[in-house]
Amino acid sequence: MPRRNQTLDPAQIQSASDIPPPGAQAVGLSPEGLVDIYCGTLTGDIDAQPAAKELLGTAPDTGGLSNADYIYKTVSALYGNASLPDFQSPAGRTVKSLIFVSGSTQGGYGAFHIGDRSTQAEFDRMVIDSLNVSGNYSAGSGLGSALAPTVIEAPHLFPAWRGPSGLLGVVDSDDPALKDAQPDAIREAHRFAAQSIVALSSGLETRNLSERPRGTSPSLVQGLKEKQLAFELIQANQETLGLVHALTRASGGRQYLSTSLFAAEIVESFQTLTRKSDPGKTDGEAVSRLLAFKLAPEISLVPGFNGAVTQQWWRDGHPDFANVNTENDRSTDGNASGVMFLLFITDYLGISVDRNHSAHAAD
Repeated sequence: MPRRNQTLDPAQIQSASDIPPPGAQAVGLSPEGLVDIYCGTLTGDIDAQPAAKELLGTAPDTGGLSNADYIYKTVSALYGNASLPDFQSPAGRTVKSLIFVSGSTQGGYGAFHIGDRSTQAEFDRMVIDSLNVSGNYSAGSGLGSALAPTVIEAPHLFPAWRGPSGLLGVVDSDDPALKDAQPDAIREAHRFAAQSIVALSSGLETRNLSERPRGTSPSLVQGLKEKQLAFELIQANQETLGLVHALTRASGGRQYLSTSLFAAEIVESFQTLTRKSDPGKTDGEAVSRLLAFKLAPEISLVPGFNGAVTQQWWRDGHPDFANVNTENDRSTDGNASGVMFLLFITDYLGISVDRNHSAHAAD
């Protein structure tokens, strides 16, 4: 049993009434009074509190609003200035949404709601992981060495994706993931890492993460010995992490994924409220992912978050799940198909998100 001054691991939360769990630390109310924020107190987690506080802070793209208020107000405007229902937080405050930011010994899993979507106020309580913009826990976090490959059976933004056999997370030659890794898996992981390096380098140079990557990524040639393959992969993974940190510092943006995770989840709250799409299906998940990219683009710094999902979808024969809305929100191919369709409409055809979303809702 956890000590009284500790929160439960998020995987142990069974219902919305447990958000925030006993022992959570109250971080504060957003300046506009819309969102109440709590953080976890799991031993070894050094990211929960700063990730939670970042929701109360401002970034260069929020127009002076706190990150949480900016996300809420922008998404509300997209949904016709709809307003989530009021409810009371544990602190007795009347709010629209409640966020519990916590690390997890179960591994990075993004964010999720618990609860019946017909009970709107319960659905508007959410759990957000305290990952930094590299998609990991910070160096020195006691959780970094305690990750376990457990599946969280709750709706979530994204599962932690570490490449073939978990090799995109390898930054040290002693990593056990290398022990049983096959050469082809190492080459595949290196290909993903190399593509991330090209994209991140272009973003750092242009200060524009939407810029088409310049140049091509190298691939590991056949004939290299296993030790050399492992060395090349480790070098690529370390360079990727270095570029992520450099890009974050250069942009003056957010250091954690809490804002972008909140963006994706609050979109689903408004979907539930307005019934314009289903957050449990491809249509709702695709919109929530797209808006997370647009509103808090640091989520695109996570290696493999978008590119790996898209490439897997392409290798699977790129099935059309945009027009055939049959997949759930955990389907790799469904998520990739939906996001790519929306990115084509918004970024290639130039149809704005709000215009496209209104048309989609009318259909």
